[in-house]
Amino acid sequence: MNFKQIEAFRAVMLSGSMTAAADASHTSQPNISRLIAQLERHVGFRLFERVAGRLLPTAEGASLFADVERAFTGLNDLERSAQNIRRG
Repeated sequence: MNFKQIEAFRAVMLSGSMTAAADASHTSQPNISRLIAQLERHVGFRLFERVAGRLLPTAEGASLFADVERAFTGLNDLERSAQNIRRG
């Protein structure tokens, strides 16, 4: 599992589609799809299902996303901490 895979997963969860995630991430849809497939192989479960042409998170994907969001909150806290240190 690497940061690019997690970023791609988060982008898909937030945008609701591979194409929108690619646009938001300034990359291609095939690259997002590849990163998601790699992450699914690594974690050992499906993150999304296609239902009536829509991409929906699985229960496992939704559960993982909750942890991803907590991690990103932690990263934002680190950024604020660094800014506070820089300001003195």
